[in-house]
Amino acid sequence: HINQTSSWLPPIDNWNGSIQAGASGGTSLPYGWEAATDREGKAYFINHLNKTTTYEDPRKDWGEEPPQPREVELSRHPELGFGFVAGSEKPVIVRFVTEGGPSVDKLLPGDQIWRINGEDVKNAPRDHVIQLVRS
Repeated sequence: HINQTSSWLPPIDNWNGSIQAGASGGTSLPYGWEAATDREGKAYFINHLNKTTTYEDPRKDWGEEPPQPREVELSRHPELGFGFVAGSEKPVIVRFVTEGGPSVDKLLPGDQIWRINGEDVKNAPRDHVIQLVRS
């Protein structure tokens, strides 16, 4: 409420799965997961990446590391633009990637936009990020 923003995923540098693991025994959860307790006191798990919940512990057979920052180069398509929709959080988060667009296999839903043309935009207002993308 203070900065008038909301976010589905916390910024990766603020994400600490071990803090979120309290209801599930204290072992760190994979990136994007949170543990909670239902009305009957049973632990369940929230996957913020694909917006689902499950009673299955995501740490079973989990071998993936959190996504690492990467640099991508996008070209504007005459009809599809850059082929992604971004949210208004800080940092701005990719919400959707258009099938067949120039961002396919480069961006994923949940990706955080940290830099554009070398400029740090982690804390930049959404309007500024949009202007940088358009330019």
